[in-house]
Amino acid sequence: IGDNQARRIEVGSGLIGQCALEKQRILLTKVPPRYTRVHSSLGSARPKNIVVLPVLFEGETKAVVELASLEPFTATHLTFLEQLTQSIGVVLNTIEATMRTENLLQQSQQLTMELQTRQAELQQTNEELASKAKQLAEQNGEVERKNKEVEHARRALEEQAAELALTSKYKSEFLANMSHELRTPL
Repeated sequence: IGDNQARRIEVGSGLIGQCALEKQRILLTKVPPRYTRVHSSLGSARPKNIVVLPVLFEGETKAVVELASLEPFTATHLTFLEQLTQSIGVVLNTIEATMRTENLLQQSQQLTMELQTRQAELQQTNEELASKAKQLAEQNGEVERKNKEVEHARRALEEQAAELALTSKYKSEFLANMSHELRTPL
């Protein structure tokens, strides 16, 4: 690409863009005098013919090839170039499919790594939850044991209260009898 030539050509713009749009070969047999020259290390010359060929795969334009020749293109040259662009179309499609496959593989590997990380985090969380559940079970056991102790102590207090009430009753009866005996003359 020369200094004054565009880096990106829009579909439909210029010979290359028109070839990409129409998906047909364009052959220039009368090259304008001020057209781009063919350069080599030994010199430069004006081309006699220019051919612009679409590189297609299944009817879709993958690229466009523009070639200049110092001699006119023959029918054999053009047939060979058309067959070549068909092969290039297959190669470009294969490269594109391979790149998509590699991209999908990288995404799959990244998702697998993220999944493994999340599984490890979940496993750690599950272990922590199991540990906390074990602690809660131990605490529940301790609470039940203490509840049994409290219940046992409450029963003991009730028994003592009943004994105390009975003792108090006997004492009251004894004092009542004694008081009655002391009041009554003998």
